[in-house]
Amino acid sequence: MNMQKIINFSSNYSGYGVSAMEGAVSTSILRGRPWGGVCTLVHNDLTSQVKCLMCSERFVILVIGSVFIINVYLPSYSKENHILIETIFSEIHNIICLHPEFTIIVGGDFNSDLSGNSNGSRLIKEFMTKLKLVLCTDIFPSNSSYTFRKDTQNVSSFIDYFMISGEMVHQLLEFKVLENCVNLSDHSPIHIIIDLHSAIPKGPLVEVNNTSGSKGKEGPSQSRKLRWDHANLEHYYAASLAWTQPLMQDVEAFYSVNVKSNYGYTSCGSCPRYAHCGCANYM
Repeated sequence: MNMQKIINFSSNYSGYGVSAMEGAVSTSILRGRPWGGVCTLVHNDLTSQVKCLMCSERFVILVIGSVFIINVYLPSYSKENHILIETIFSEIHNIICLHPEFTIIVGGDFNSDLSGNSNGSRLIKEFMTKLKLVLCTDIFPSNSSYTFRKDTQNVSSFIDYFMISGEMVHQLLEFKVLENCVNLSDHSPIHIIIDLHSAIPKGPLVEVNNTSGSKGKEGPSQSRKLRWDHANLEHYYAASLAWTQPLMQDVEAFYSVNVKSNYGYTSCGSCPRYAHCGCANYM
């Protein structure tokens, strides 16, 4: 995923997202297409009211007014991914618990058909129950039987969803799958219209964090968050060493004195610092 192209596709929108490419390229030679990466675009008319609470490869959490807007990309369920999915839901839940009075909109690729009772769908439904979420397709029946289709294999499934807080049911005005649009993906876009006028204040929030090079409007209420991993890493490591070296010397001096006094021996100096070698002089 070329995240910068998505973020910069229009000067009218600000993007909040992290590509899986960043982690893959930083750790090893890229082989194939990395999994993960989500991005949420917000019209610049709203950026002064946006807080970005979390931006990761699997989910993005924004707050607009008193509403959580959560974009999710779950891996396909497997025994290996079970803990990963639970971890994603746990991290989202922990952040939402900071503002239990806020309402929630969650959307994305869940990689599970929630009409069934698979292991993956059960995990998602448990998450929905815990946060009292309702599927938009339970309010407005879908106009399509699938959101994902692979023509070469003649397979299709409904794995992309929007879900909202139960108290927002009457604010949802429309849900549909966009079938007749220019689309190069195997997934069809899903679309909702929801009335949030009562949840979004007229004035801006105190703080705005635009991450990953987003292009939000500058204003006195904004603050930018520095990203060490987007800086010159060689300079970062060198600066970190220079700042922490005196601390390490103090720590080593402390342990040197306490090991000698508490354990009653000194080392020859050629052996591991705290190992009881055969040549240690015991008191």
